[in-house]
Amino acid sequence: MLYDIPGRSGVPINTETIVRLAEHPRIVANKDAKGDLGRASWAIATSGLAWYSGDDMLNLPLLSVGAVGFVSVVGHVVAPELRALLDAHLSGDVTKATEIHQKLLPVFTGMFRTQGVITTKAALALQGLLSRSPAHAARRADPGGDRAAQARSRRPAGYSSETDFTTGYGPTTASARRSRATCPTGCVARVVRRDF
Repeated sequence: MLYDIPGRSGVPINTETIVRLAEHPRIVANKDAKGDLGRASWAIATSGLAWYSGDDMLNLPLLSVGAVGFVSVVGHVVAPELRALLDAHLSGDVTKATEIHQKLLPVFTGMFRTQGVITTKAALALQGLLSRSPAHAARRADPGGDRAAQARSRRPAGYSSETDFTTGYGPTTASARRSRATCPTGCVARVVRRDF
């Protein structure tokens, strides 16, 4: 899989280069985090590669021009919702796919307020899925102290400890937490992958 992530590499892979690389028998897919639907459309049409969205905000738009799935940061915390989005799109239910996409917009935005790994670990820790995290270390260093009071004062109106902050869908069930907890780190690609 090619990783076309100009935000990390500083340079996008040109469409012509992708088409030439697609001739190599061991290159079968591309992760697109370029943010350019026009270039993606041309590359999908001419390369024959399986195309994966690498920019969560563009998951649905890239599916609409031929992508087959996602290599996702937010998938670590909302894999079932991304699976539902993909299933709705593949079944032709554009309205449902759009609704799911729009409900996930705050997650897409929030997860990238800083580097994705940092926010992913914080989100998983808040869901109780990580036993050790920077937040955990801070609580151990100052149990019940000023940090806890500051965190409570910053919670949005209507917040409760049962609110699933990642999606805004309300309470997270124990079974949902268990199913996410048993999913290994790389599970999102398996969950949303379509055979090509």
